[in-house]
Amino acid sequence: MLAWALYDAAASAYWGVVPILLLPLFFQSVVSPGPGSETRWALVAGVALLLPGLAAPFVGALADRGRRWGLLAAATLACALATAALGAVPAGGVLAAAGLFVVAQAGYLLGASLADSYLPHLARPGEAGRISALAWAVGFLGGVAAVLVCLPLASGGLEGDALGRFRLAFPAVGLLLLVLALPALLALRGVRAPGPAGGAEDASPTSAWRRVVATVRGWRRERQLFRFLAAFYLINDGVVTVLFFGAIYLRGAFGASVAELLWLALALHLFGVPATAAAGHLADRWSHRGTIYLTLAVWIAVIAIMAFGSAPWLARWVVGLIALVIGSTQSVCRSLFSLLIPPERAGELYGFNAVAGRLSAAFGPLLFGAVGAVTGSQRWALLSIGLFFAAGGALLARVALPRPLRRRLSVRAAAPRLSRAAGAGRWRPRAARPPCRRRSPPRGWRRRGR
Repeated sequence: MLAWALYDAAASAYWGVVPILLLPLFFQSVVSPGPGSETRWALVAGVALLLPGLAAPFVGALADRGRRWGLLAAATLACALATAALGAVPAGGVLAAAGLFVVAQAGYLLGASLADSYLPHLARPGEAGRISALAWAVGFLGGVAAVLVCLPLASGGLEGDALGRFRLAFPAVGLLLLVLALPALLALRGVRAPGPAGGAEDASPTSAWRRVVATVRGWRRERQLFRFLAAFYLINDGVVTVLFFGAIYLRGAFGASVAELLWLALALHLFGVPATAAAGHLADRWSHRGTIYLTLAVWIAVIAIMAFGSAPWLARWVVGLIALVIGSTQSVCRSLFSLLIPPERAGELYGFNAVAGRLSAAFGPLLFGAVGAVTGSQRWALLSIGLFFAAGGALLARVALPRPLRRRLSVRAAAPRLSRAAGAGRWRPRAARPPCRRRSPPRGWRRRGR
């Protein structure tokens, strides 16, 4: 369990600083500066997020047939090497930056999806929320480590001699990712998640492709599952877009420096640990869907403050509110999804979950850039993202949850009820009530009409 959680720390070391902080600033100031740089970054980010996501179900179907650990190790290595190489991209190397970002995102996305597919095999239904949130909280510690590594390298900015130190932040994060992922990979190698029964042909790429096609064609049989994926698509659209443009917006609208942004990112990861753990506990004890609704309300408040605020101190409030929900939203969605799917198809279906996440991550930045270009205002671009949170919440309300979740069962609710023994100082199981016996009708009684 702890080894599985450690992989979230490795993934967060990449996600916490590279695509949402280091690379946007590096791309806008060095790789492709000048007018329209935000639009070009939106295009690069959209392509880099979309292309790897399309391969996730196919890779997940291969993982279900006995190749899970090997694919996980390959994806982790690809992400680390591509991240390290981003620091060597020259000024004007838009295609090089885009290509390396595609490889890094593919490694991150596929690795995270394959690691998530272990969750149904590791957690019982009444514990899925807490275990998912615990892993996400541990993941924040990986983000904290990445920020601490980047602070002495990137806090000087991107001008003059400081640019050389800023470039070193990329290989430093790539090395940190490998160091954090190695214990998880060694421990997960011995985990054998059961897959579909079948012969040797089931492990072939052709069989995995047929399985994915059959799932898409038979989507009506799993209507609730795909309805949840559509809701997650909309919710994740807003989350990823806020994160991708948050650093750029805080720097432009609130005047935050690069050093201040790094310290705010550190605070974001530190406060995200208890907030995410509390959200997982709340989901198991109360309601997964209700917890997601609470996080959506906070995201809408974040957008409102960013769109209409201008005081420099509001940047701290924005980061504080994001810390409450950045891990909570996605960890609770991950645990809820694990309760909706059959464990023997976890790899394939978590691949579809990755597709929904990456399609939204691709479309959100593209929409943000398009609205900003048409209106000439980032405020309207931000407000347009709020519609995705509202639409995702409305669609989530139509997902029919499994019966134990509708009854809000938890581990405590499933335990035997206890009563105080008379004259004793301990608790003992309450005796079950005898079944009600139905009285037989009197002799000679006949039901009318017979």
